[in-house]
Amino acid sequence: MKRLPRNRIKPALKKKSVAQIRAAGLHPLRTMTLMVTDGCNLFCRHCWLECRSLEKAVPVPARKIADLIDAFAQLGGSQINLTGGEILSHPDWLPILAFGIDHPGIDGVCLQTNATLLTREQIKALLNLGPDKLTIQVSMDGASDRTHNLVRGPGSFAHAINGLRLLVNAGLGAQTQVAFTEMEHNIHELPELLEKIDAMGIGQLVSGTIVIGGRAAASKRIALPTPVQYWELIDFYQSDAIFKTLYDQKANIAAIEWFKNRSASGGCRCSCLKSLFVDARGCLYPCTMLLLDQYAIEDVYSRPLDQTISMGLTKWRNIPVLSRKRLHEIESCSHCTYKNHCGGGCMGRAAAKNGDLMTPEDRCSARKAVYCWTKLPGAETFCGKR
Repeated sequence: MKRLPRNRIKPALKKKSVAQIRAAGLHPLRTMTLMVTDGCNLFCRHCWLECRSLEKAVPVPARKIADLIDAFAQLGGSQINLTGGEILSHPDWLPILAFGIDHPGIDGVCLQTNATLLTREQIKALLNLGPDKLTIQVSMDGASDRTHNLVRGPGSFAHAINGLRLLVNAGLGAQTQVAFTEMEHNIHELPELLEKIDAMGIGQLVSGTIVIGGRAAASKRIALPTPVQYWELIDFYQSDAIFKTLYDQKANIAAIEWFKNRSASGGCRCSCLKSLFVDARGCLYPCTMLLLDQYAIEDVYSRPLDQTISMGLTKWRNIPVLSRKRLHEIESCSHCTYKNHCGGGCMGRAAAKNGDLMTPEDRCSARKAVYCWTKLPGAETFCGKR
């Protein structure tokens, strides 16, 4: 395997860049998600990024990706997520991964894959990298063929399970994380999926709600979970001791975390710049959830990253201001009992669904159902469950 060389470290560059970012009211860099190719071997109904077939994809050159990782680390970033499309379809995915793992400024690298292309030879190569910094995130959208294959296509569930078994058998189960996308047709399977991956020896389950954008916006078979389903998930978490114990050991589901922290205040504040996103075209966005053209900086690979960040600050400095305004200027939020918990929710989700940053996010009713969960008689009616 070829190794990609690093550039010379420039400590003064980090100090200057961090000062500029803080002066703009934004968070210092922490995580960067790199879309190394927009090609995928699957055609998922819920793909927000609308990835292309492998025949039409143009993978980003490995040297460009390595230089960007290097620059990101020099500016203080410490976590890299490598994604696609399907990253394993990139001809140089292994040298790219090795570069991130070997870099002294990078604390962790997450390989995001659908696991359907994993082979024993590839897993041996992963082991040779030294897996201490590595997390392997495998997409699973159900505990059964029916639910998973509905969005990812025939046979995809069996192939993903096979990929997970290969990872576990190689001793990488603890470093493997299953990522679940919550949808109306599959959210009821979360407890079963958690039990299944625990039995397999997988380290963690994480989940997040479907974004109704990209292909999902055009699909008649994809929908958000209902408030009833979220209410019932919390009810199950509170009533089933086995699920609760297993969840607390190795899972992170947004709705349950909302519930566990509902007595706290502080709300959801924009984490702009803590989680950069770079797509396969070389467009840089200030957040993985805020993929709007108005905030994109093009041609990230054509100039030093610190210059690109400086260009972006003129566009991005208003984002925290908008985030703070949401509680007061969105009418439904300003009068909401739970406004200090969610702060109007995620602006990126609001924009993806409504085309407007100054609207509530699309999980508003679900959040309310979670926040007001109680065993008191009639509570389900109050919470909008029935």
